[in-house]
Amino acid sequence: AENQTAINTVTATDADGETAVSSALISVDNQLPVISSLSLSPSSPLTTDGLTAVAAASDGDGHSISFQYQWMVNSSSVQNGSSNVLSANLFVKNDSVYVRVTPFDGYGNGIAVDSTTVLVGNSAPTMPTVVVTPSNPDETQDLTCSIAVASTDADNDTLSSSFDWLLEGNSTGITSAVLSAAQTASAENWSCEVTISDGTDSTIGADSVTIQSTDSDGD
Repeated sequence: AENQTAINTVTATDADGETAVSSALISVDNQLPVISSLSLSPSSPLTTDGLTAVAAASDGDGHSISFQYQWMVNSSSVQNGSSNVLSANLFVKNDSVYVRVTPFDGYGNGIAVDSTTVLVGNSAPTMPTVVVTPSNPDETQDLTCSIAVASTDADNDTLSSSFDWLLEGNSTGITSAVLSAAQTASAENWSCEVTISDGTDSTIGADSVTIQSTDSDGD
């Protein structure tokens, strides 16, 4: 029992056989729940990640425990209630996030505990779709590298792009979008890599072609 009263009765008998009875009311207090562990997942979130609080607690009376979650972003409360999940749309890159959790056993609140603070990291741009044309070039044709599907960035960062032409997998240092036919020869394999950067992280998309011979005799 907890936060209840009970009657404690004591009967005493002396050497002459005389007895006395005494009764008293005793208050039995509830033992408040105690949080034993609290963590956030993921521990290194990006702007596209929702955050989940994982809490555990114990209760000396064996009561069922529920939790109240107060989510803090840059020290300001953005969500307070029974949900242990914080949606990614409530924070942005470089925000500091933690959660304050209070346990409740149905009779009283335990001491609130704060999680460690996590810093929201940068989300890299998505990979671009790169196309080299023509797809079956001969040695008289220039090659053009273009972005068919552009990259996007969850942080809305400004994106930059750079080109690199590779011959047989090795960078040539040619960084223009167009590769002159004068640079190529029959049977060579050329790839164009396009690097998209948001200033912090980058992704690379690529396409490749093999130069065909214009010699109908195959010489």
